[in-house]
Amino acid sequence: MIYLRDDQPGIANSDRPEAIIRQTGAQMLAIGRNSFSPRFTNSDKFNIINSLSAIRGRHTFKIGGDVNLERVSNFFPGNFSGSYTFDSLADFTNRRPSSFTQGFAGPNTNGPLTKPNASELGLFAQDTWRVSDPLTVTYGVRYDLYKLAANNFVNPSQSLANLGLRTDRVPFDKGNILGRLGIAYRLDKEGKSLIRTGFGMFSSRTPAILYGTGHSQNGIQVQTYTLRANVASQLPLIPVFPAVLSAPPALARTPDIYVMDPNFKTAQTYQWNFNYERQLSRDFALTLGYLGVRGLNLARTRDINLFPTQTFNATLAGTVIPIPYQSRPAGTRPFTDFGRISLFESGADSFYHGGFLQFTKRYSKNFQLLASYTWSKVIDTRPDATSVVPGGGDDAKVAQDTLNPNADRAIGDTNIGHRLVTSAVWDIAYFNNLAGVGKYILGGWQVSAIFQGQSGRPFNATAPSDLNLDGNSRNDRAPGFGRNTITGPGFASLDLRVSKDIPLYGERVKLRLMGEAFNSLNRANYSGLQTSPFAFNAATRVLTPQANYLTKTAAFDPRILQIAARITF
Repeated sequence: MIYLRDDQPGIANSDRPEAIIRQTGAQMLAIGRNSFSPRFTNSDKFNIINSLSAIRGRHTFKIGGDVNLERVSNFFPGNFSGSYTFDSLADFTNRRPSSFTQGFAGPNTNGPLTKPNASELGLFAQDTWRVSDPLTVTYGVRYDLYKLAANNFVNPSQSLANLGLRTDRVPFDKGNILGRLGIAYRLDKEGKSLIRTGFGMFSSRTPAILYGTGHSQNGIQVQTYTLRANVASQLPLIPVFPAVLSAPPALARTPDIYVMDPNFKTAQTYQWNFNYERQLSRDFALTLGYLGVRGLNLARTRDINLFPTQTFNATLAGTVIPIPYQSRPAGTRPFTDFGRISLFESGADSFYHGGFLQFTKRYSKNFQLLASYTWSKVIDTRPDATSVVPGGGDDAKVAQDTLNPNADRAIGDTNIGHRLVTSAVWDIAYFNNLAGVGKYILGGWQVSAIFQGQSGRPFNATAPSDLNLDGNSRNDRAPGFGRNTITGPGFASLDLRVSKDIPLYGERVKLRLMGEAFNSLNRANYSGLQTSPFAFNAATRVLTPQANYLTKTAAFDPRILQIAARITF
């Protein structure tokens, strides 16, 4: 049995509320404590693993199981300390916020404290059968059971009842029966050529952040109020910065909530592979392989409190050519007692196909080398199990039309078409047998290097605003563009390391001096682009091309040098 205690405290950096200061529409400064501190996530984990093996003739049988119990206390007080937004430095100087947000614990609830506990059981049986000298077959079956904790607080809304949703339930998927098959076949008597192939079914844990958010953000346990200065009835309720409210304001709420789909299932992948391995000589080997992965029941978040979109036409500035886009009436929702009703569902899927070529020289004659090239492609319907905060960066993780999320089937966000990785180690040992000063100066040197090169990752051509009026301005694409139609800049980096061993006490105690250069060639590897091709005038529905479209906006690290010393004994 294994027991693990994990405490993750988060301390507030200030006793003042958060203040976001914008200038000309862009954030330029953030002061005060962040909106979710102080916080903590503490967990106790219990793990029991046992297995039994038996050999009978050409068969090796193995059965076993494991039990994982995790007991979690997650305290996440989002906006409980207050959060101000100022639209300019002048407004901040004069304490004129454009909005103020503060969260409160619901009456007779645990507020921001949730307990997303998990109880897991896994059982398996496997047989490795040596059919003949060159052929070995492995087959087996596994059963996984995931019991996720539900909450005790029920939102009594009739709207949720009409949708068949309950905030106090987390579905219990009992159907994870998973098979495995593997085959290894030696093509020649010397064992220099080998084929391996296999198929397996695998299940995946549901991240606690997903169903734990459903515990607290149910409209009852955590109650968040946003007061806006441009609403006459709300302006007097906004406290004077840096004060915060001592009690919830007398204001009707239309909360954004999260709830589990009653048909939610455990994510699964089906994986299959084929490898051909060839020993070219005593020290050199070549592997040619393929890997396929099919993802099913993948989690995603989608707002279902929306009316269907309609087709509207925009025009490009200076032309009369219509460019269709999807939108809906502004500010209207089917269920008016809520803002977003974000459903955690398991309807996303994915495909991965990858072929690779790997060349290996094992360590000999003071040198080793590994080189691997992969060509691959990812297609998915935008799965993501971490979109749990409305209005921020998580909004970019959801489908453009959350009522029709499968319309986002396209190249996946993680797609990297080509990737080359090589590494080498060279021990310059030619002078290690010298004695005296010569050995100290010329002996013990080692040079190593890692090179990474890959094609660019995909980007969306983004709309400059909430074009489809779903209350989310981060998931809209520009009219006329599909998902992930932009390929960003490629990446290449060469990392170098030079080290020298200096004996301090014979060969038993050594001082190792190291010098390292990351991105040693100081190549500019860009990580961000200006992805909005148009400015959009909502009143006239005119699209104006942006001159800075596809301008590079961010980069990965430049050359970084570091030195270190280590004593080994």
